[in-house]
Amino acid sequence: VEWILEDFDIAQYVTVKDKRRLFPREMREFVLSRQDYKCAIDGSKICMKTSQGAHIKAHSKGGMTTLKNLAMVATHHNKDMGSMS
Repeated sequence: VEWILEDFDIAQYVTVKDKRRLFPREMREFVLSRQDYKCAIDGSKICMKTSQGAHIKAHSKGGMTTLKNLAMVATHHNKDMGSMS
């Protein structure tokens, strides 16, 4: 088995996903205030009701649910992005 796996790069075939997919409210509120209540995509004014936490690197592509990977965007943008980064 070691011989077979010697040249096998598991990272090419497996995407490790963060178990926590959704950003907690405290993180979203912090980032929204840091962005001056503006959408990270188009700069429009947003609030907690009209925005969602988006993964900068998509969760489906291995993006972690961390502060560094969070951007607050208008809800319609987040829905349109799907699994895009």
